Amino acid sequence: MIGVSLADFKVSSSETKGGLFVMENKYERKGGPPRHYHRNEDEWIYVLEGTFIAEIDGEQFTLGPGDSSLILRRKVHAYAFTGAGKGRVLVAFSPGGEMEESFRSFQDRNGAYTRWDDPKEVERARRFGMEMVGPPLSV
Repeated sequence: MIGVSLADFKVSSSETKGGLFVMENKYERKGGPPRHYHRNEDEWIYVLEGTFIAEIDGEQFTLGPGDSSLILRRKVHAYAFTGAGKGRVLVAFSPGGEMEESFRSFQDRNGAYTRWDDPKEVERARRFGMEMVGPPLSV
């Protein structure tokens, strides 16, 4: 459990010499990570099931099954599951090493991302090249 989603690692960074990390996030309730950006990674989100909203550099749009979004490094972004029922997305990071380490480092997995403005959480994220810059999207 990472925040409001259940994470299932699909491709480990060790399998790709750090070049790629892929996970599936499964949602049974609304929500998502806070607004943030990655200093070193590009991120790709592909919707498998459900309805999501995404925001990249202040522009919001809706994503449904089969839709994807490429988020280049240093672009402020967030996404959230908004639908009823279940939601599932594939999330890929390239390069992948720091992001996989980041997800493995959560001590309080249910509280992941909920304290986006807590100095300790901000510093934890920063160690892995991620900057928290605002609250999650409202759903």
